[in-house]
Amino acid sequence: MNACAALDPATLVEYWLGELDTAREADAELHVLRCGACADRLADVVRLGSAIRKAFVRGNVSAVLTPAFARQLAAAGWRLREYRVPANGSVRCSVAPDDHFALARLQAPLAGVERLDLVRIAGGKVLERLANVPFDRASDEVVFAPAVTALRTLHDEAIHVELVDASHDAERVLAGYDFIHTAWPSK
Repeated sequence: MNACAALDPATLVEYWLGELDTAREADAELHVLRCGACADRLADVVRLGSAIRKAFVRGNVSAVLTPAFARQLAAAGWRLREYRVPANGSVRCSVAPDDHFALARLQAPLAGVERLDLVRIAGGKVLERLANVPFDRASDEVVFAPAVTALRTLHDEAIHVELVDASHDAERVLAGYDFIHTAWPSK
């Protein structure tokens, strides 16, 4: 039996997240019920999503969140340490042992930006680059949640973050942010 190619991975993810319109959702559901290959691929998507969710909740991964998702975290009772940083600004920061997440609310001029990358730099070395991150042009804000487990291992040091407009061939830095991190005092 040939592998089915009718449902692409994006459609499977949208189906799992409930993001399809009613007609497409019904078609996808019927297809998954009839096609063992797509049912297996959907199960893989669900397992991957669960693993990503667990890693995020444990604070093991960095992510860029939508403002709505950040509000949902707060409403659900997660302990958030938040820092609002103006474009090309800096902030003194830390993370407490009982903080679930640290959020950096990065202000930036986002009008006209089609694709946005976030770059984290320390000691002149790129530590990570998150490509094509979610953002809302109208809010002029990007909500960055660095891996809180990594933040807890930092001593007193500076981290530089840049938002890069990667919409065109020539990338341009929209804004930079300096985080002057202080380790949380030991008990």
